[in-house]
Order: sequence, then structure tokens, then C-alpha cells
Amino acid sequence: SLQQPCLIVLDLNMPVLNGMETLTRIRQQPSLQGIPIVVFTTSDSNESRKQSITLGAMDYLVKPNDYAGLMDVTAKMMMYCR
Repeated sequence: SLQQPCLIVLDLNMPVLNGMETLTRIRQQPSLQGIPIVVFTTSDSNESRKQSITLGAMDYLVKPNDYAGLMDVTAKMMMYCR
């Protein structure tokens, strides 16, 4: 049997389906309900943050500008896999 991922990481700016559309489709799949989703994006928009959480994301993280910030965000994401 196929093992499910411990976390789904989505960007908002993706070709074909954007992040919000993808988030909506994932949350419509019963088999994926238990998998946490983190939106990881360059957008610091409060509206995008609210919409992501409303659509079922567990967290909304803005891409950092430096290595230390990336390590912090990575550690936060990994907490969802425990």
C-alpha cells in the first residue's frame, strides 16, 4: 500500500492551478483529510493568510530572505510530521 506524506507544502503562485485552488481540491479528497497542509509563499497578505486557513491549511508561512529564517521555517514545518 502507498504511504501518505506527513505534510503537504503549497505555494500560492503555481501554474495551471494556483495554491488556493489546489488547497480546495486536496481538502475535498477524503483520503487526504488527515494530512496537514502548510502554505509556503512570498505573499505576506493577511487576506491570503485568512483564506488559506479558511480553506483548510494548518499554517501559512512567508518565505524568508535568509538562511537562518529558512532553518526556522523548516523546523516549524517538520513539527507537523511528528
